[in-house]
Amino acid sequence: MKCNEKPATCIKVKAIMSMFLPLLLSLNSALAQPEKEKTEPESFLAEKTGKPPTIPLNTVRRSGEDLCVNGPILGFDPGTSLYLAYEDLLKLPTHTLTTDLVWMGEKRKALVLPLEELRNALGLENVTDLVVVDCNDGYQAIFGAKVLKQNKPFLVLQIEGTPPGVWGLKEGAATLEYNRLEEGAETYAHYLNVETEKGLIDPDHKKPWGVTRLEFTRREVKFGELFKGNYTNLSEEASLGREIYLGSCYCCHAPMSGNMGGSISDRKLELLAAHAKYNQQYFLDWTRDPQGQMKGVKMSPHLYGEEQMNQLISFLKVVP
Repeated sequence: MKCNEKPATCIKVKAIMSMFLPLLLSLNSALAQPEKEKTEPESFLAEKTGKPPTIPLNTVRRSGEDLCVNGPILGFDPGTSLYLAYEDLLKLPTHTLTTDLVWMGEKRKALVLPLEELRNALGLENVTDLVVVDCNDGYQAIFGAKVLKQNKPFLVLQIEGTPPGVWGLKEGAATLEYNRLEEGAETYAHYLNVETEKGLIDPDHKKPWGVTRLEFTRREVKFGELFKGNYTNLSEEASLGREIYLGSCYCCHAPMSGNMGGSISDRKLELLAAHAKYNQQYFLDWTRDPQGQMKGVKMSPHLYGEEQMNQLISFLKVVP
């Protein structure tokens, strides 16, 4: 570059150019480099778990009946959504049974995929012990290791030979409202149930409909904050009460932190705890007969025995 200014000015210009020229050359070189090839989800997951998945993971939804999956164990960013194609789900080990459809209030013949089979297909059986189910109304169901093994939860793929997108179209507006994720969108939700209710305190909490996503994770990752601080060194009674909360109340009444739990109710864990501590009769009455306390509430009665209720209250009393 030719400088026609005074010598002092030229020296300044050259000095400034010498400072920025390497930066410009570096930037130009970076822009010219080809983008690094992105790792396929299957390869990434195989590297994380040591076992390649036997079902393809897609970064985009290919049909309205695909299943969305995620979770920190998968190793992707928290906001990342992966999809299992509906046609690929049908290729996994399935079986047919007659199951109750909670939102329809009747039993139907269904083709189902056990959650254990799905977890195995993703190669996650040795690195996860918890499946968290998100629903389109803010409800969140929990399937822990014991429930996965003992109660055999499953994903409904077909009802009497029809896929999720047809259930609502055949059964009427009420069903369609629960199945469709967005008004007018050709994206449909799923439904889960269990083969046996053995040992379940609240079996209805293991039958979520309007399912939008399955999160595969570990108990200590998802529930970590409920095992720290005030929640350490609990009595046996309070520890059992914590399990009741996680298996039932948690589905609708999340902690105020907002990092976990269902959001269908605006009554958070801390509010439940306040009633359990200072207004115990009201808490008992509300738990056992919510409609009797306020007409039109969505909450179902929870007919816990005295021992179970004492356990739950014992846990709630340690909530800060």
